[in-house]
Amino acid sequence: MSCSICLLPIYPSSKAHRPQVPPDGVLTESQKKFFRTAVAMGRSVPGAVLGMEYLGYNNFASLPPREGVSITWETDDETEFVMHATCSHIFSVVMGIPLVYTKMERHHMRFISEFEIVFGRAQGGTEDGVGRLQRLDYERACGVDLRQYWHSPAFEGDVTFDWTAIKAGPHAWALVRPNMFPSFSSKVTSTRLASVAEPEETSDVFTSLPFDIIHKIVGLLDMRTFVSATSTCRTMRRYAIGDFQPLARKHVLAIPWAIPLLNSDPEEYTTPNQIPHATKSPHDADWLLYLSYIHRTDSMRERRRIWAICEEFKRCYARERRKVIKHRNWPKTNAIIEKMVDDAETAMVMLQLYNSL
Repeated sequence: MSCSICLLPIYPSSKAHRPQVPPDGVLTESQKKFFRTAVAMGRSVPGAVLGMEYLGYNNFASLPPREGVSITWETDDETEFVMHATCSHIFSVVMGIPLVYTKMERHHMRFISEFEIVFGRAQGGTEDGVGRLQRLDYERACGVDLRQYWHSPAFEGDVTFDWTAIKAGPHAWALVRPNMFPSFSSKVTSTRLASVAEPEETSDVFTSLPFDIIHKIVGLLDMRTFVSATSTCRTMRRYAIGDFQPLARKHVLAIPWAIPLLNSDPEEYTTPNQIPHATKSPHDADWLLYLSYIHRTDSMRERRRIWAICEEFKRCYARERRKVIKHRNWPKTNAIIEKMVDDAETAMVMLQLYNSL
């Protein structure tokens, strides 16, 4: 039972009958909670999107505020498109879907009703991780191959993931929750400033230039070159910790996976004044330190992997859709999709009414 984005298992609900779970010590309680979250999305899901919990034996049940819906995950070697909640948030951001799904409009439902027709259903019954989208090259997109941890299922919907092997192997970092962000300081601490002594007078060609010129040149550098340039000598490190923080901020904000999603439901990170954000964080915060952290922490490595898979989905979907709409049967297919959207809108209204009683 795997997420169709990150390809890691969905942890069984506490309500599951005889759940298959990893051995004690493999996951922390917070990791179990993370892997337990699930969101189903697609043309066969009432209302297009539903928060779900895995009950075992190939079945999911919807969560409040839309209780009462159950779905069978795998049938005839195809599966529903189910993701962990954080994976669904990232997927939604990349694809332009509101993170609060009750705010979806018709064109959002249109995409959700359409993408399985354009892209094909997720595949089950394989040895390399059930729930994969067949036209999506996960391994090329993110440079990581998790297929070795999946084994041939004994029956439809079976969970056959080697938790112990991944925990003990080189991909253990993939189990770290991708919604944990490095610490962010709203100001440069005195300890940080003291760690780099005042620069001495220099004679090299670059650092002896007027500061305004150095600042202008450094502001034109890409992120990798910026990081390298600001660590070359004491003078540049001192500039980086102080005057170059707004430049580091520019680089951080240009990395979409590095910033918490404050408009998700729930928000990913809510500590006041301690979030890296375009409008909620000061320009002279310690952006340079945060820029360093996001490239060194396992949680951000996993978040970057998930984001890369979603971006690859977006590219592949656009390519496949161009093919589909050129086909002579497109008018008929389009009419079918419109009917699906009508049904999804009706189902959403009915679920809202049912749960308001």
